[in-house]
Amino acid sequence: VENLLTEESDYAEAGMEDLGFVPMAKPLGANDQQGGAPVIIETLPRPVDGQRMTEEASEDIQTLKDRPTPTPTVIPVEPVRITIPKIGLDAPIIPAVMKQLKLDEDIFEQWLAPDEFAVGWHYNTALLGQAGNTVLNGHHNIDGMVFKDLHILSPGDIIELYGGDLKFSYMVVNVMILPEKGQEFSTRLDNARWLLPSKDERITLITCWPATSNTHRLIVVARPAGTPVETIGGTQQP
Repeated sequence: VENLLTEESDYAEAGMEDLGFVPMAKPLGANDQQGGAPVIIETLPRPVDGQRMTEEASEDIQTLKDRPTPTPTVIPVEPVRITIPKIGLDAPIIPAVMKQLKLDEDIFEQWLAPDEFAVGWHYNTALLGQAGNTVLNGHHNIDGMVFKDLHILSPGDIIELYGGDLKFSYMVVNVMILPEKGQEFSTRLDNARWLLPSKDERITLITCWPATSNTHRLIVVARPAGTPVETIGGTQQP
């Protein structure tokens, strides 16, 4: 078990000073009994390209907020593909690689982003179609830069995930940019709470920010928007 990177100098020595997705650390085996993922608090609409969110999109978010998580009517499946129309993203989803790291007597898990144009699924998080938190990561400035435009998303935008013969649609409800590099370890652990299980059905997309560095976490949270739709060949990786 390797030692956990905790200081800025550690990242520099590991060659992770400015480029790529720096893995987030969370206690091994952490679950909803230890607090779980934070409760979703919808962010206010942000201007995108000089435009504010339409009234229709704002109403959609309020409707989604008031709607309980639907009872699953499908067999949960692994995610294999993601599309985000707003940013023109169409990419495969593959299982991410998990490492166990040690800090003093505690063991933490860190998930590495794929070193190719692909999104990484934290395979011990929720499947599509079941209550819980489905966590996805990706690079923003190296190795395919699959999440390079993730910062453009705003509440109300749609994310589509595919698995089996189904397409699952989600509406963005929260976009956060959180300071990470150089912060206290406790702050970075608090950021990593967004990786934990949740009682509600949600997806969480994680990368770094800005494009020229990795000083912050960019976290996008979305909740189900409608019921899954059957597809014909739609789950095939691009």
